[in-house]
Amino acid sequence: MGAINERFATVRQLLGMNQTQYGVELGISQRDVWRYETGETGKIPYDVFKMLYDKCGVNLNWLIAGVGEWKHVEGMGDEIFNEVKETMPVYAAKKQKAQKPTDDLQNELILTLKEHNAYLQRQNDMLMSAMIGKNGDGGG
Repeated sequence: MGAINERFATVRQLLGMNQTQYGVELGISQRDVWRYETGETGKIPYDVFKMLYDKCGVNLNWLIAGVGEWKHVEGMGDEIFNEVKETMPVYAAKKQKAQKPTDDLQNELILTLKEHNAYLQRQNDMLMSAMIGKNGDGGG
């Protein structure tokens, strides 16, 4: 699945909601839901990401970068979710204090998630190498 707006719409469909219900859940209007889903506006505000994570359990790494599963699974990737959850208030504070445009904050969040994803991929690769090495050494 390519664009963030497509994944945003997919979440709504997977939750079994129409645009109005989705908007109520996220604290936005039905028109905003439509704008985000169609890509009329290219940027989804930080507050909407926070609501998707807090209220709907959406994997932000998947939503923003298309990596992983759409729904956060307890115990899987908790490290990245905890880091993102801790980081999000920092972005909100930056937004409020510096009056930075939402685009800049979203780009920073995307970069952070990509860095975390690369870290997790390296950890996974090391684990897989260790497992293959362990299984391969004892084979006779």
